[in-house]
Amino acid sequence: MPKMSSQKLQSVFEEELHRSFFQVIADLSTVKESRVFLEDFLGRGEMDMLTKRLAIAAFLNDGKNYTEIGKILHVSSATIATVAEKTNAKGMKLALQKMKVDKWASSMSKKFLRMFAKPSPKSKK
Repeated sequence: MPKMSSQKLQSVFEEELHRSFFQVIADLSTVKESRVFLEDFLGRGEMDMLTKRLAIAAFLNDGKNYTEIGKILHVSSATIATVAEKTNAKGMKLALQKMKVDKWASSMSKKFLRMFAKPSPKSKK
């Protein structure tokens, strides 16, 4: 991960930088836009770290244990514990809820596609 200067910014300026960053994220309106931005903006290691943290939270939310998560994602129990401490935080709950809604919508979409893809029974005369 790139090194950052240890010199602190003025808090007002730092807050404005954060606000601008959050606004850019909020303005990305599609998965494709988000992917293009984040792949250009973050290094591979940063992207992997963020996506694994979110996956850890989702697995914990689904009831998986540390051993299962560690084997699937190749992360340490310390990393899992760090994420576990944050699973009840407001932002993490919001992200998990959005993931749950997306998962449900995807599931329903597949069900509808299967339902309408089946040939309709021929009516008897």
